[in-house]
Amino acid sequence: MVIIVREYEQQQFIGLLQTLGANTPVLPILLKGIIGNSSLSNRMELIAKLDEMMQPNPQQQQMEQMQQELAMQAAQAQIAVNTTQAEQNRAEATKLSVEAQLMPQEIQAKNMAAITKNLPNEDDQASREFDKRVKIAELMLKEADIKNKSKIVELQMSTAKNNVVDLENNFLEQLNTELSNGNR
Repeated sequence: MVIIVREYEQQQFIGLLQTLGANTPVLPILLKGIIGNSSLSNRMELIAKLDEMMQPNPQQQQMEQMQQELAMQAAQAQIAVNTTQAEQNRAEATKLSVEAQLMPQEIQAKNMAAITKNLPNEDDQASREFDKRVKIAELMLKEADIKNKSKIVELQMSTAKNNVVDLENNFLEQLNTELSNGNR
């Protein structure tokens, strides 16, 4: 009866093993149970090997820990990148919103500046420069004309003065002549 019970347990372990598959984490425990219930002569040696296989490999543990840390760092870096992009997108959206709000004011300011400045094109500037030079030349001609007229006036005044002096001299001579003729 003990043999039948052992065989039934073996059947149960094997059925469980087939159901769970080879990649199950309880595989070493199931194998240990199957081997422990078997009548194999080297079962103690097999159980010892299974126990040894169940012990974690320090290098493998270290590698797994490093992989987990790298995965964690990569996840944190990705989160930082996503956060930065979100902040950048938010800032860009704010900038575009402000620009959209300021656009009508900017256009209005430019229109006002263009209206008040009456911005000339090149032809207008050339025409203005020519007109300016013409006015300067006219002013210079008027100034020269005024100087000439003032010289003429001076000459006329000088001539008139000389005429007055001549008249006075003639009058005095005539008076002298009449006096000298009358006194004799």
